[in-house]
Amino acid sequence: MDRIKALASSLLFIALCLGVEFIDEIYLKRLDPTNQLLPPPISEWDLKAFMFLNQGLASNWLDGPLWVLTHLGSTLFWLLLSALLWLSGRRGDAALLASAVVVGGLLFLPLKVFLPRARPFHMVPARVLEVEGGPSFPSGHAKNVFSAAAVLGATRRRRLILYPLAFTVSLSRIYLGVHWPLDVVAGGLTGWVIGMVAAKYRMEILGILRGLAERIGWAGLRG
Repeated sequence: MDRIKALASSLLFIALCLGVEFIDEIYLKRLDPTNQLLPPPISEWDLKAFMFLNQGLASNWLDGPLWVLTHLGSTLFWLLLSALLWLSGRRGDAALLASAVVVGGLLFLPLKVFLPRARPFHMVPARVLEVEGGPSFPSGHAKNVFSAAAVLGATRRRRLILYPLAFTVSLSRIYLGVHWPLDVVAGGLTGWVIGMVAAKYRMEILGILRGLAERIGWAGLRG
């Protein structure tokens, strides 16, 4: 019976992760704003920084690697990683990582709806290597990678891997032409704060999640 409950809880966890990603892809990607949103002094600085990172650093040697790395910032990637951690027995890390990604996504939803900033390729002649729909502000990819770095970076060795990865993935969003620099800064800072809060209050958050899991008959969380 315990094995059946563990399997059922694992499948439900995976279904929850995929459900969140499905909502994100179906709803947000259909929004298509055309406004700059930010006032001239800020938008002018943002444009200069964008043009430097998007065109000034352009190189055929960077195109392929950054296009691959940028997908490591997707919500789907981190939710699937959470599911793998869950199935491998690291349920504490899995629950905390998934919670940080999901909470960040829920916080970003009203921002994207009520602050509909157009993506760079709608406003300027950007060098576009990736086309995405939906509002530009803030960057969900930057939020995800910095949340993950904060949650999973428990050791110095992990941090030396995760934070450079987070920075590179965030930079790739500008390089590929899908985000303005301030989108990435806002997304990265927000994600980092969410991740740090989750890491600092790890035991308290897991205690709450464990209580909820026990109420509905899920297998207990560990760690």
